[in-house]
Amino acid sequence: MGRFVRGKDLRASTIKSPTTLGDIQGGAILADSITSIGDITVVAGNVTADVITGNSFVGVTVSPAGSPNEVQYNNAGSLGASANFTYDGTYGLTVQEDITSIGNVNGGNLVATQDVTTYTVTATGNITGDNLLTGGLVSATGNVSGGNVIASNLTSGRIVIATTSGHLTDDSNFTWDGTTFTTGNISAGAISVSSIDSAFGNITTTGNIQGGNLISDGIVSVIGNINGANLIATEAVSAGSTIDAVGNVTGGNVVADTAVIATLGNVEGVNLVTSGVVDATGNITGGNLIATGNVDATVNGYDIGYRTIPQVSSGDVTLALTDSGKHYYSTTSATETITIPLNSSVAFEKGAAIMIVNKGTGSVTVARTSGVDLYLAGNSTSANRTVTTYGMATLIKTDDDEWFISGTGVE
Repeated sequence: MGRFVRGKDLRASTIKSPTTLGDIQGGAILADSITSIGDITVVAGNVTADVITGNSFVGVTVSPAGSPNEVQYNNAGSLGASANFTYDGTYGLTVQEDITSIGNVNGGNLVATQDVTTYTVTATGNITGDNLLTGGLVSATGNVSGGNVIASNLTSGRIVIATTSGHLTDDSNFTWDGTTFTTGNISAGAISVSSIDSAFGNITTTGNIQGGNLISDGIVSVIGNINGANLIATEAVSAGSTIDAVGNVTGGNVVADTAVIATLGNVEGVNLVTSGVVDATGNITGGNLIATGNVDATVNGYDIGYRTIPQVSSGDVTLALTDSGKHYYSTTSATETITIPLNSSVAFEKGAAIMIVNKGTGSVTVARTSGVDLYLAGNSTSANRTVTTYGMATLIKTDDDEWFISGTGVE
């Protein structure tokens, strides 16, 4: 064994083992500098020095800084600790200050919070944990992954949005309860959800709107199609194409610029405007009903008629449903035949009426399909009838396969 320094108590300005293999051993060792290539052993007592250098330390204990569970760190050459930086050996690392990393932050639970003051979890890499909890910001250049990402500034039921500064926030006017979407104004390329309730403003999109119920206290406006069980707007329902509802269509103005307003319920508006078709199983109600195309609806179960009697070109034809309420006009010298079809082929409603006007020098024959009865007013015999030159007659359906004809110049 090499030489060593030994004593009950060792005190000197400098204590140094005399050889490279020597040890230093004492009850209490006190010096400004202690250097040993071998071991430094304290039998009983303390080691006090500004600088201690040795191969190993035997019997030397160090008192930690702070309180239990506080993580130790180098505080300007001494042990330091903080109540805001703790580890209990079981559940994870708790930091009640900002967590900042140039690389990745990984943990079972990553917590940066305090009762009042909020802090941030920041990494230029990824942030990964079973639960990420902060009252402040979670900021990562990479990915944020966690079983639960919890920010104390968010409220249950509200939809989370990102601000222009990159923060996550929510608003009481922007909510989702798992069924209904409620907000102020909605503006998007296309919207498709089970239900939209814009109780505070407008629903606007350049694409399509599809929902179970589309409800707005303002305007529902779309460049494309609107499809929903009920379409309800306090001010207006407007579509560049089709408005289609299983329920009701209700608005200040109901407008479908190029296509169909169709509903199994009611269509209600101050103005109903379309260049296509208005088709409702229920009622159509409006200050003005304007359709460049067709309005297909009934009043008390009967088809809406015309203020005029539209003209149909004559010829050898079989009556069609679209002829109801119109008149055939003949100016030819040839004989023409208008045939009444069976109800099983063309199901005119009872009360359907069609006029025939003959200004031509030829006659117009009204012929029955086999199984159809045609009676001239005042005559009980069913037969084909002829409308002579300058004659005018009216056909009216009275039963499934029964029609009457009357007028001037009818034989």
